Amino acid sequence: MNKKKIIITVCVVLIVLVRIYTPYLGKPFLIYCRGGGGSKERFYLSSDVKKILQISSHDSCVKFIRYCSNLEELTVLGYPETFNIKDISNPNLKKLDMSGYGVNWSSLNNCTELEDLSICFGDFNTTEDISELKNLEKLSIIK
Repeated sequence: MNKKKIIITVCVVLIVLVRIYTPYLGKPFLIYCRGGGGSKERFYLSSDVKKILQISSHDSCVKFIRYCSNLEELTVLGYPETFNIKDISNPNLKKLDMSGYGVNWSSLNNCTELEDLSICFGDFNTTEDISELKNLEKLSIIK
């Protein structure tokens, strides 16, 4: 009987860990990233993250960005890598700085609160991809 309790406990712990680290099974409440202001990489509650400095488009943090309900500022330094814009589209973003090549540029329209957009060294070609951004005040594109 004691062995059965241990097996059940281990299974529950594994399910909880999978739920935390896998965005496909549910909304994660922890995110491992580099917060703003030069802070270290560590775990943050996804609801407490307001600013993220993303070094690479291949970091595990990318898939979790859309779950950060209070995220206002995101910097993605992806050059020369290609990243999926859909992964970093968050409706609460107010400022987005990114460099690198991207696919699904039209996903930026999901960032409905975006006020400041800066794209450097990317393959962004048409403003039709951001035509639905009604709050956009500042746009900077450097080729």
